[in-house]
Amino acid sequence: MSDETEVDQTEAELERTRKVVAAAMAEQVATNDAAASAGVTPPEVVPTEAPKGNASRDEWAAYATAQGHDIDDEWGRDDIRDLFAEEN
Repeated sequence: MSDETEVDQTEAELERTRKVVAAAMAEQVATNDAAASAGVTPPEVVPTEAPKGNASRDEWAAYATAQGHDIDDEWGRDDIRDLFAEEN
């Protein structure tokens, strides 16, 4: 098989993948729009693993809340991370 044929096949596969992803995204948007117009709030994703140390404050707050901690709005990322350093 020539290099040109391989490139053409790869480009065709890439285009098919793009179409599948675009269709899936459109379906998800339609589902979210339908749920929102019906007044349904999609479930939140509950983090089960601690974020990386340099993750955002919001990621750490979500994780800490999922672990049963009450988080003060004034706490920074490092304050929240310290909760878990104390547990170990």
